[in-house]
Amino acid sequence: MKAVYDRAVTRATSGFRGTGKLPKCLEAAVPLVLPTKAAHSWQVNSHSGRYLLVLFACCSSLALGLACSSDDSESDDTGGTPTSSGGTSSGGASSAGGTGTTNASGGTGGGGDSTSTNGAGGSAASFSCEPASGTVPSLGLDSIASGLTEPVDVTPAPGDDERLFVVEQPGTIKVVRGGSIDTFLDISDQVSRTDNERGMFSLAFHPDYRDNGLFYVHYSASEGTHDLANGTTVVSEFAVSDDPDVANPDSERVLLAVNQPNWNHNGGTIAFSPQDGFLYLGLGDGGGGGDPDENGQDQDSLLGSILRLDIDGREAGEYSIPPGNMPGGLPEIWDKGLRNPWRFSFDACNGDMYIGDVGQNEYEEINVEPAGSGSRNYGWNVREGQHCYEANSCDSEGMTEPVLDYGRGDGQSVTGGYVYRGSAIPALRGTYFYGDYGSGNVWAFDYAGGSITNEREISFDRSLSGSGIGLASFGQDNTGELYIVLRDAGEVLKIVPR
Repeated sequence: MKAVYDRAVTRATSGFRGTGKLPKCLEAAVPLVLPTKAAHSWQVNSHSGRYLLVLFACCSSLALGLACSSDDSESDDTGGTPTSSGGTSSGGASSAGGTGTTNASGGTGGGGDSTSTNGAGGSAASFSCEPASGTVPSLGLDSIASGLTEPVDVTPAPGDDERLFVVEQPGTIKVVRGGSIDTFLDISDQVSRTDNERGMFSLAFHPDYRDNGLFYVHYSASEGTHDLANGTTVVSEFAVSDDPDVANPDSERVLLAVNQPNWNHNGGTIAFSPQDGFLYLGLGDGGGGGDPDENGQDQDSLLGSILRLDIDGREAGEYSIPPGNMPGGLPEIWDKGLRNPWRFSFDACNGDMYIGDVGQNEYEEINVEPAGSGSRNYGWNVREGQHCYEANSCDSEGMTEPVLDYGRGDGQSVTGGYVYRGSAIPALRGTYFYGDYGSGNVWAFDYAGGSITNEREISFDRSLSGSGIGLASFGQDNTGELYIVLRDAGEVLKIVPR
């Protein structure tokens, strides 16, 4: 009976949790159906059986568009929404599909020469998966938000075309809507900023955010936070409050805590794959010059890796281990051999993963991993970029070469970016953008069939070089358009045609 009841509640409340609104037909049931963070399920009290019929009636009304109408719920596209098709929304296998399939996290489940739609209440967000066409215009940078404090990441909620969320390294997340900037989450009192490479780094919304209101952050814990040592990497789940523009800081559930032996090389990105719906996390090698602890090649260490977790399961404590991770070591590991994968992303149309791995002394590198083809060793600390590290020769058997590297003449710290899947600049569809934190250079290339083509430097109507800039990250909205985050300048810019 409870399982049936749970399905009724889930259906009846679908579309309202991310907005803080409930349909009026559920108001009588609110005291009886309480969202409980500890179990992530709907807990039903012993007297609720009599209300089952009411909930089923409300579900039927939703289906018929009667009692729970849009006027009643005041639902819009500001909370994000799941969609149904190409991939599962809670971490199941994707069906990868053909032309124009949609995916729960906003991308397409497979190729296809069409536009994928990520439907939300209100306007629909879409990625353009058609081939590039036309000529590349002059490119400009429009300021979307300024006056920020060390911004390092920008992302939308699934299906939300009105807002962008900006992560500030000291431990806050700002919500940007039009010209307004407000605080979505502030946990700065539990985030370590004792060193330059510590702080809050990344934000990922659950693919079903509109239904469940859950999102995930990656941060360095301050001393004593959750009884952890200073600088410990933490990945936590939070929930939105009744106000869709404000998160509930007391809703935190720690999924993973990883001790960091040094202050640097913490990685930074967390992201849901549009191909399989699981959460991916990048961790650096633990710091210290040259990986002194040999974590990059140690499969019994989570450091120097990309991890892959099923955050909707509980079989391994606070998460489950998805099938298909790298065999022979810790079960969370998807890939090994990375020094500091500060920024990685997925192609929204085919699920390919692009990894920017920050180098040691000579080379920065970009790796491209076809969707679903993990268990790769990217070589660190045997190799740096496409070269042996501090040696004339090295055993590279079983290691995957980066698709490109560059030396200190072009930059000092690679910032991985995104594949452009927008419609404003059709000639750039399918092009991957990346840059360098130190030099401010931005480059691009196309990737197909295991090789890259059309490498070029990108110029804008505004220089990103020089001190006080800090190209820390790229971002992508739900229509596939791209953004640049300037940490030192405190600004988020949008790439636009001129």
